[in-house]
Amino acid sequence: MPERSNDIWNEVVSAARGVVALVIGDRRANSYFDFSDRGLVGSFIAFLVVALLNTAVPLLLGVPGTSGTAFRAIATVIIVLALQIGAAALVLRQLKRSDALVPYIVVDNWATFFLTIATTLLGLVGAGGELMFIATGIVIIIIMINIARLILTLTPWQIASFLVVQLISGVIALFVVSAVFPLSPEQLAELTAGATAATAP
Repeated sequence: MPERSNDIWNEVVSAARGVVALVIGDRRANSYFDFSDRGLVGSFIAFLVVALLNTAVPLLLGVPGTSGTAFRAIATVIIVLALQIGAAALVLRQLKRSDALVPYIVVDNWATFFLTIATTLLGLVGAGGELMFIATGIVIIIIMINIARLILTLTPWQIASFLVVQLISGVIALFVVSAVFPLSPEQLAELTAGATAATAP
């Protein structure tokens, strides 16, 4: 058991280094990730853990608009992930790079894991706000580009195609979630109250 625990810890640490490498554009980024079947499973476990964390923390803190939405939040994660992977598989197949699907899934799962933890911790210590939102968005864009460039080794026009398809899949996912799990009047009222309180002088 200790050896297995060490393996898990080493995988997490190595993936963290890989995500940092993606942010700074290090060409060795792919060497930090495990693209085997075991690595794929490990990345999904990490994604599941952080998805549950992302759902539980707002509920525990009583964030406005989150009451009674645990199932909706989990379903949203599943829908977004499924559409994202499906879109990636489709575009990579068209680019004749189906071999890059597993590396994409592994790296994207780990990137989501660490970014979610980082933003959650920053939010808990009160370091949120508009500036943090913009900074997080920039980091996400950098990681997306470098996944396509350094992990999938796509050409510039292939990178553009891949990112556009991912963006479209994200928009479609939001529409699907809104249609399948519309917010109740009570939840909308909570969100409105929370937004009003946050913008009040």
